Amino acid sequence: SIVNRPLLTIFSNIIKLLLSSDKKSLIRF
Repeated sequence: SIVNRPLLTIFSNIIKLLLSSDKKSLIRF
């Protein structure tokens, strides 16, 4: 569980970035 916590945090941060970014930014990824 301890190892999963940071991963979940990073994953959630990535999702926030994707949601906050425009479609053009998503295409870059």
